Amino acid sequence: MSPTMLIGLGLLPLIIGISIILLGRDTVSNLKLLVVLIPLEAFAVLEIGFTITLAYLVLVIIILSIIMKGTKLDTSIIGGRLIILYWIIALISTVNGFFGQETAATFVSENMRFRASGMRPILQYGLLLFHFLLFFIVVKFVQKEKDAFSLLKIHLYFGLFLMCLGITQYVLYVVNFPLIDFTWAIPLIDNSSTIEYGKVRLYSAGVSDYSIRTTFIESLHFADYLNSVLPIIVAFWFTKSKEIKKMFGFLATPTASIIGILAMLLTFSRSGWGGFAIAMLILIIWLAPRTAFIHIPLATVGTSLIVVLLSSFGFFIGNSQSLFELIKGRFELENILFGPRAQYFLVLWDSFKEHPLLGLGAGRFALFGAEATGSDQVHSSHGILWGALADFGLLGFVILLAFMLTILISLYKSIQSLEKDSPQRVILIGIFAALCAVYFQSLFVGDRIQFYLVLLMGLSVVLINLYKQKTSDMLHTDQKTIDSI
Repeated sequence: MSPTMLIGLGLLPLIIGISIILLGRDTVSNLKLLVVLIPLEAFAVLEIGFTITLAYLVLVIIILSIIMKGTKLDTSIIGGRLIILYWIIALISTVNGFFGQETAATFVSENMRFRASGMRPILQYGLLLFHFLLFFIVVKFVQKEKDAFSLLKIHLYFGLFLMCLGITQYVLYVVNFPLIDFTWAIPLIDNSSTIEYGKVRLYSAGVSDYSIRTTFIESLHFADYLNSVLPIIVAFWFTKSKEIKKMFGFLATPTASIIGILAMLLTFSRSGWGGFAIAMLILIIWLAPRTAFIHIPLATVGTSLIVVLLSSFGFFIGNSQSLFELIKGRFELENILFGPRAQYFLVLWDSFKEHPLLGLGAGRFALFGAEATGSDQVHSSHGILWGALADFGLLGFVILLAFMLTILISLYKSIQSLEKDSPQRVILIGIFAALCAVYFQSLFVGDRIQFYLVLLMGLSVVLINLYKQKTSDMLHTDQKTIDSI
C-alpha cells in the first residue's frame, strides 16, 4: 500500500466524523462555514485530475443534508427560472457537442490528461449545476435579516483578514522572510514534478511578481474576490451612519477602506482596478456626491503615503522596474491589445462563429482553444460570459446575462423603495456596487460563476424579499389605520 493511501485511510475517520457533525447542524450554520472556506482557493487543495477545494466538500455536505431532510428548493424566486433555463440550454449544448461535433485533437501535457479527457464535458456540466445550486440554497434557508447580515459580516470580515494577510505576505516577501512560500505536497495521481496538478498544496504565502494573491491561485482571482468585499466596506465608510457603525463595527471605519484599497493596488490587476473604479463611481453618485471630495482624496493620499513609505524602505526595488513603472506597464496599449488574453479571445471568437447558437458544449472550448494555439495546456475563456458564449452559444450567453441583469434590476428597485437614510438602503447600495464591480471583472476572469458572486446574488434576493414584505406590511398597517379613522 502506497504512503498516499495510508495517509488517506488515516484521515478517513476524521473526515467521516466532521461530515457527521456538519450533517447534524442547521443549514445556515454550515453556510457560515462555507463563506469562510470559499476564498481558500489554493490554501488546501486536493488535485485528483481536477481541483477539489474545502468549499466543495462542505457544499456537498450541505446538499446531502438538504436531501436527507427532504427539503425542496424554490425555483420560482427572482432569477430562478432563468437559471433552470440556462441549465437546460447547457445540457442540450453539451449533448450536441458529444454527438454532433468532432473531438478536439489536443495533445496536452501529462498532468493535464484527465482535464482534457472525454470526462471533461460531464465534469464541467456538473460543476455548472453545483455552483448555481448555492444560489437556491441561500435564498431558501436564509429567511431572517439577522442571518443575512451574519453571512454578510463573515464575508466582509474574512475579506478584511485576507487583505491584511496579503499586505503582510508582501512585507515578508520583500524582507525575504524564511519559509515565505512553504509548500507541502503529496502526489495523488502521478509522479509529475509539476506542483499544480496531482498534488495536495498548502500555501503559507502567495506573492509573485509584486502581486499578492493570499489564498488564491492568481492575484487576478484575489482582486475579483476583493471587489465582492471592498465596495461594501467603502459604502459603510461613506455614509458615516451610526447605525451602520453599530452593526458592522470596524468595517465602517476609514482604516478598513484604506487597507482594502492598498490590497487592491498590490494585486496589480487591471480588471480589478477597473471594477473597483466602477463601484466607486456608483457609491459617489448614490451615497456621497459632496463628501466624496473629502473621502476620495483622503483615501488616495493615505494609500499613496503608505506606498511611498514602503518604497523608501526598498519594497519595490527587487524588480528591474520601479513600482510606478510596473503600474504604467499594466496600462500600456500594446500589452492590452496584443497580450496573450487578447489572442485567446480571438480564438474564442472564431470558435463562436463556427458554433454560434449552442456553442461547443460544457468545457469543450478549453480543448479546442488548446488545439487552435498548439498549446499543451487546456485553455481558459478568461471571462464567465465569454465562457458561456463559447461553450453554450448565443442562447447560453443571453440567458446568463439576463440572469445577472435581473438581480441588478431587482436590487435597484428595492433600493429605490427604501427610505434614503435607512441603513438597509446603504447595505443594498454597497452590494449593488460590489456586484457591478465583479460583473465587470467577470469579463476578464473565470470560466464559471464564482461562489462569492453567487453568495452576494443570493443575499441580494433574500434582502429584496425581506424588505418587500416589510414595506407591504407597513402599507397594510397604514391602510388599516386609515380605515379605522
